[in-house]
Amino acid sequence: MLLQFVAGLMATIGYALIFNQPRRHLAATGLAGAAGWILYLYAVSLGTGEAFSCFLSAFLVTVLSQLFARLLKDPVMIFCIPGIMPIVPGAAMYRTMRAFIEHDMAQAAAAGYSAITMAAAIALGLLAASSLAHILTAVRHTFFRRPL
Repeated sequence: MLLQFVAGLMATIGYALIFNQPRRHLAATGLAGAAGWILYLYAVSLGTGEAFSCFLSAFLVTVLSQLFARLLKDPVMIFCIPGIMPIVPGAAMYRTMRAFIEHDMAQAAAAGYSAITMAAAIALGLLAASSLAHILTAVRHTFFRRPL
């Protein structure tokens, strides 16, 4: 599992460097991506399915990105976009295209369905965590404001 953590960390930092992320945020971004990757692998090993595992992982990456954005005072997307890259279903898309090229439409449909459900689950995980952060911020500002 440590090797997988390091792989997720390095993959996330690599994408962050490609996107010209500020160097002072590489550790936080790498931590978010590696945590998401480990959660994805753990959830898949429990038998939850790839799509739900992607949802959980994207949710965790977004929550950590929200936290790091507030702590380091930078936009959430700086941490979130490289952080979700390890869980993007690139292999499923590759299998889909390969099956199309080989004229195996049944395999292409199955792999394409898998890729689309994983991508949708990632989008829903990002949406759910971002919505939760906005709701919690609104509640905090509404009920826990300091009186003037």
